[in-house]
Amino acid sequence: MGMATELLALNELKINKTKASLTNEYSIVDAHGTPVGRVEELSTLKEALRRARTFMVLGLDDAGNAAEPIFGLKAFPRFITETYEVHLPGQDKALATIEQTRAMVKTTLKVTMDGYPEIVVSGKFWEREFVAKAGTQILATADMSWEGFKRYLGGEIDYRLVVSRGLDQNQHLVILLAVVCLDVLHSKWVESTNS
Repeated sequence: MGMATELLALNELKINKTKASLTNEYSIVDAHGTPVGRVEELSTLKEALRRARTFMVLGLDDAGNAAEPIFGLKAFPRFITETYEVHLPGQDKALATIEQTRAMVKTTLKVTMDGYPEIVVSGKFWEREFVAKAGTQILATADMSWEGFKRYLGGEIDYRLVVSRGLDQNQHLVILLAVVCLDVLHSKWVESTNS
């Protein structure tokens, strides 16, 4: 868990979508641009087409190459909204559930995890800003950006995530994975608005 400890101890991360297609990949860098992790989609073509997606968060070794899996994320699509489960490698029982609760004007994700207060992540894609709260306490903010309209059209969106101090690794983890969920939902939103 050394790599997980390092990744989840950082209060500011940039999550860059590096591959946007039927399967997606993301790089995770710290505030100085140093690579600290990756997210890879492991879905088969059939799963991707059904939107039953699986992602794995990977730590990096000393040479900057993807190393052992740290956490997994599985999507269970429904007609209008989606549900995601956060898993530790080799564990069948979900550590947390991330559920999309609204699909119209405002995008809202509800994060539930045993022993923790519920986290609500909400915002509007066209405003490009999201806030994660537990009750009235702000736990994190995430904003979307892209360099050039071509990257945006290609689905290569960057997210700057700032997590409040004092949160533990589990809270860091579910907030990081909620940003990946937001990107999946953003891609779906773009497809629906362009069709």
